Amino acid sequence: MKFEEIVTMSQSELMVALPKELKSIGYRPTGRKKFIYAKGTVPVMLVAHMDVVHQTLPTENTIMSSKDGRFYSAIAGIGGDDRCGVWMILEIIKKQKCHVLFTTDEESGGHGAHAFVKSLIKPKVNYLVQIDRRGHNDAVFYACDNKEFTEFVEGFKFETQFGSFSDISIIAPALEIAAVNISAGYYNEHTTHEVVDMDAMKHNVERICNMASTKTEKFEYVANLRDYTAWRYGDMYGDTYAERYCYDDHFKYKIASSPKIQQMMLVPRSADVVSPSGHDCEEGVFLVDQLGSVYEWATDLDDVIVVKVPRYKAVDQNGKQLYADTKNTFSVEVVTEDELYELLDAHDRREAGITWREIYNEYGEDYTAYYMDAVSNETGEYPVYEDIAPEWVYRQMLKGA
Repeated sequence: MKFEEIVTMSQSELMVALPKELKSIGYRPTGRKKFIYAKGTVPVMLVAHMDVVHQTLPTENTIMSSKDGRFYSAIAGIGGDDRCGVWMILEIIKKQKCHVLFTTDEESGGHGAHAFVKSLIKPKVNYLVQIDRRGHNDAVFYACDNKEFTEFVEGFKFETQFGSFSDISIIAPALEIAAVNISAGYYNEHTTHEVVDMDAMKHNVERICNMASTKTEKFEYVANLRDYTAWRYGDMYGDTYAERYCYDDHFKYKIASSPKIQQMMLVPRSADVVSPSGHDCEEGVFLVDQLGSVYEWATDLDDVIVVKVPRYKAVDQNGKQLYADTKNTFSVEVVTEDELYELLDAHDRREAGITWREIYNEYGEDYTAYYMDAVSNETGEYPVYEDIAPEWVYRQMLKGA
């Protein structure tokens, strides 16, 4: 399947199309309501999810690409998270017949991953590779602390980074098999300015093929308790709260801690945020995490960036402390107050305007040409180097650089 075909399909359409594609490659897929699994001959399981966050799917008319065919985007968001992973797996298994798992509804809490765990399918594999990470060179292990496995993955020139959640956060501890999430070549995920780098995708297809072709023993899942901020049980806050981290029938779960990216929920209007002095905070936009900690949104910035407000508490109408409902959480970047002041200062400088020539001097020809093409498609006029670039261009290039 071509990448352009995959991004234009809905999740339900992929549930029909992917088993046919797997059969054409020589697999005998097992289709369930919330996932697709296919047994392979190489003892590695590849994982990607089929859902996207965008409400409007791309069409042939809304997909844009750079002149050299390297970068892709779409007017309402291309859905590289995680259609890139789907495409990459289909490319990998043409060379290495790994086990394959395509899941549903990862973005809303890993429901397909939970369904796979409950199915009691136990693939005989040495490790898991999810392909659902931004960028081109990242390896995220979450709470898996098997140092031999980390060294194995880093041996293919991937760099260890931190992350908050993916399907392997559920599957790896349940199967007791080590797992890693590898970069899938997309940037600015969950936004309409998402960009997909085909060169990065193809390069990582080759690297993962090389990993899969390397003989290893089974890498056991080793939990790193130091990376968790809390242990709780579902009966303390209810099964809904525990669902995302449910690894067994007792609803024992762990809440992952990340230095930068965390999962939070907006504090609803019906709730109150109370300061340490006991006063209600009527101004500001507040969020709460799964532990009940409160953060304030830096609304002057376009991205969702928050600062923790120590000893503040969010309470519902009955005066009970509020915790994030995992069904309503989204990824949030947490910064210190000093980092926030630096971001606000940079934002003010960008507001003054930056020319295409300045972008060219800083980021080079490929990126500049790609975004100039995107602006041309949007406005009908091709910009010149002395024009002021739209703010969203500079913001996205900062992320993609």
